[in-house]
Amino acid sequence: MSLTAPAAAPSNGQLGADLTFALDVLLVGNQLTTLNLTLTQEGTAANTSVADLVAGFNALLGAALTSAGLTSTAVSVSQVAGALVLTASEPSIVKLTVHGATVLGFGADQASVTTVALNATSDAPSNGRLPADLSLTLDLLTPTAGHDAPRHGDRSGHRGQHTLAQLVTDLQAALGAALTAAGFASSALAVTNDVGTLIVTAVEPSIVKLTIHNARQSASAPTRRRCAPATACSSSRTAATSATSCGRATRPAPRSCRAASPVRTSPLST
Repeated sequence: MSLTAPAAAPSNGQLGADLTFALDVLLVGNQLTTLNLTLTQEGTAANTSVADLVAGFNALLGAALTSAGLTSTAVSVSQVAGALVLTASEPSIVKLTVHGATVLGFGADQASVTTVALNATSDAPSNGRLPADLSLTLDLLTPTAGHDAPRHGDRSGHRGQHTLAQLVTDLQAALGAALTAAGFASSALAVTNDVGTLIVTAVEPSIVKLTIHNARQSASAPTRRRCAPATACSSSRTAATSATSCGRATRPAPRSCRAASPVRTSPLST
């Protein structure tokens, strides 16, 4: 997750006056930590570039994070073409908001924006038909709680289908019903396909992670599996994240993420 300033920082890395600003760090479990930071004019007087400002900002931020009980590298500062970028490397961080740092190029109360998506690792059946009944579970993690949306697929309902688009429509309807039962809007998740690969995207901003279980089809007749089992997608601030990259992360998910309850759906028919 990252937050990029819309304007450039001072090109020489120097501040004309002391700058006091705040960084809100929202964690899974709705835990909010506010870091109050001050970059001084004196401390930046010897700077000659944005890189020097980044180095001083990182030192200040690392000390504040440690004091707040987080690792010193949970959030770091970098720069792209002169604009500062705040990046969260700690998986339990779901949102960053910076206040009062317009001198550094940030908006007055600029918050990161999350896009969460889960991409299947291989193609869905091109004819939209399931060779057997399918029961799957989709875990939804929000900053406050986890939910599960179970979906059971009955193959009989898909026998007359001939396209993947029809399967996408059926899966969207099934998820909509399960989401409503779990207390979400039926449109909180959107199902699409990209050249035969299914994609589930979180439309509801409060959803920060998706994990799908048991969505692999197997049958005597050859068929392509729709999704790898138990692949997870974490939140990203800049682009949709595929299940392939997220699901194979070497770092274990935080306990609050692993404890997320699933959203259960009813059977999908073929």
